[in-house]
Amino acid sequence: MRRIVIKSSSCSPLLFMVDTMTWKEEFYQLYLSPESGSTIKALEMKREHIPEKLFRYRPLGSYSAKCANCVAESKILKESRLDHVLSEIRSGQIYASPVGRLNDPFEGYSILKKDHALKKILNSDKHKKSCEEKFRDHLTDAKFKEIFDSEDWNEELLKYISDQTKSSLDETKSLFNDVLVPVIKKYLADPYTDYIRQVLRVACFSEKKINLPMWNHYANGYKGVCLEYTTEDIKNPFTVNRLFPVVYSNELPEFDFIDGNKWQERSDFICTRKLSDWRYEEEWRLLANMNFLWNVTPENISEFNECGVNVKFIKPSKIYLGFNIDSIEERIIREIAEHEKIPVSKMTCSAHGLMFEG
Repeated sequence: MRRIVIKSSSCSPLLFMVDTMTWKEEFYQLYLSPESGSTIKALEMKREHIPEKLFRYRPLGSYSAKCANCVAESKILKESRLDHVLSEIRSGQIYASPVGRLNDPFEGYSILKKDHALKKILNSDKHKKSCEEKFRDHLTDAKFKEIFDSEDWNEELLKYISDQTKSSLDETKSLFNDVLVPVIKKYLADPYTDYIRQVLRVACFSEKKINLPMWNHYANGYKGVCLEYTTEDIKNPFTVNRLFPVVYSNELPEFDFIDGNKWQERSDFICTRKLSDWRYEEEWRLLANMNFLWNVTPENISEFNECGVNVKFIKPSKIYLGFNIDSIEERIIREIAEHEKIPVSKMTCSAHGLMFEG
């Protein structure tokens, strides 16, 4: 595990711990870098590492869900997962879930990097101007000039305040920090997290078709299916660009939320960052932004909080059936697959583990 430092435009580092897959480290360094052309270079690098096949685990059976029109109703519908799977097979569209409805409670969250955020605010021109206005009538001209003409004007101001209040410099700094940090969290960090969870939609894939926990958790105990996608069939460059590898770490990502540089890229990174407990998923994600797909505005965004969206993708190149699949659902899927000319293989149990026909 290595610590990666990414410099922002204001030279404040973004730190995150990443796994040992070097190309992923380099990709996210480039993707978050403020340097001109870095995003294009990063996407070109990623394109070279997209797996030949991606696999999407889907459950079958029926389930209860909120009314699909997403208005504020308590109406509950009994929906068929089979219908959703058949739609993905026929149409080449896939369902992308709201970030807040994924099963990881930490999805879309990050940690406020307090020290860097405070440093940026305290050294900003806006903060200096505000302090000059507040202290101009309380300082002699000489003292005002001494403090605000200094390169370390903020430090000099805090020293002056600590002298006047007969407090230590550390106590004065701590008091200022205690006031500012909750403000940063309330007005910058929390709204940004809300934005990610409201606006971004996620469709999940795995690099492997034989992944026992995935079959158990996401294909409802081997009763579901795994849809194989051949990535070279994706002809839309925008779709390719919105496919991202998930990075696993022991820590949530840290941001200062002050630097407004590369907000979309930061959002993408936060949504492709998971704790190490999920490493077994070997996940890739297709990210969809509701602002680009629907007419989402600050005024109506609450209506879309729980709304998933069907995203144009490609048809599966093969369908794998779980060994516990219902016989009727199996027959229906095989009929549709034959019509769509998509091969089907069913999982079997053997002395050597799980295998597929053919």
